[in-house]
Amino acid sequence: MWPIVEAEKTAVLANAYFPQFIWLATGMKATLKQEYAQCLKGRVVTLFPDLGAYKDWEKKADELSKLCTVSISSLLESKADQREKEKGLDLADYLI
Repeated sequence: MWPIVEAEKTAVLANAYFPQFIWLATGMKATLKQEYAQCLKGRVVTLFPDLGAYKDWEKKADELSKLCTVSISSLLESKADQREKEKGLDLADYLI
C-alpha cells in the first residue's frame, strides 16, 4: 500500500511510525492529480485526507482510479470531535 497525505511533515512522521509503507505527500491538496501521479500506475493507494478535506479527496480518488486501485481512509473523520474538525487536523497531529 502506498499511503498519500497532504503535508510533507505528515509523510515523514507517518514513516517513522509505519515504515512498512512508502508514504507520499502531495505538498498541497491541489496537486493530487492524475497528471502528476503516473508513478502510481498499477499500485494500491490509500488517501489520508486532513479533517474537512474528505469530500474533496473523494473527487481526487475518482480521478486517480483510472491509474491505480485507490481507497480513502475515513479514520480521522470518524474519530475526530467537532473542535478537531474545525481545526482541520491531519494524521501528524494525532501521531505527535
